[in-house]
Amino acid sequence: MSTTDWLVDPVSEPVTVNLSTDSNGSARELTLSNGLIRRTFRLAPNAATVDLRREDTGVSVLRGVKPEAVAEINGVQVEVGGLKGQPDYAYLDPTWVDDMTADETAFRYVGHTVSEPEAPYEWSPANHSSDDPFPPDGKRLTFGYAAPESLGLQVRAFVHYEMYVGLPALVKWITFRNEDTTDLRIDALATELLAVTEDEKPRLHVESEFAFA
Repeated sequence: MSTTDWLVDPVSEPVTVNLSTDSNGSARELTLSNGLIRRTFRLAPNAATVDLRREDTGVSVLRGVKPEAVAEINGVQVEVGGLKGQPDYAYLDPTWVDDMTADETAFRYVGHTVSEPEAPYEWSPANHSSDDPFPPDGKRLTFGYAAPESLGLQVRAFVHYEMYVGLPALVKWITFRNEDTTDLRIDALATELLAVTEDEKPRLHVESEFAFA
């Protein structure tokens, strides 16, 4: 647990991606951390965020497990990842996760990759901007999901996360790849769904590129 105020004393811990396994050696959980925040994903029977916490306080902000995204594709609403069967949404007991199940109508986790952040556009320091590297130092974690049979489409969903050194923030976005000859239309998309505790809700800040002034 870090007791450093990152605004006063910069935190330089590297971003890590750690994979844990169960007693059979199968992948169990994946944790993305930079010493300031930590996000943990359960990988089976589907991928889902089961913990999101501040490292300075050790307090988790989650009270429930949600899908990683919800999309409306060709008029059909479908979840991406997630787990079902939490008995009480007022709080999340980690022991419940072992008994939770996958929704057969949701996109299912098929694998992940870890890479370095990539610059979304060209940029060079100018005026009074700092000389920090661009793209920032950190890690990109990408989850791949296959469409459920019920959707009737050959499409892959990719959920991307980027975490950076010294910043208690996480970037997330979603891309789709149409592997069918059928036209694919994304009518709506919810990129992040978090069941947050009442105490931590005021401390969570979300920004979107769709700000509309």
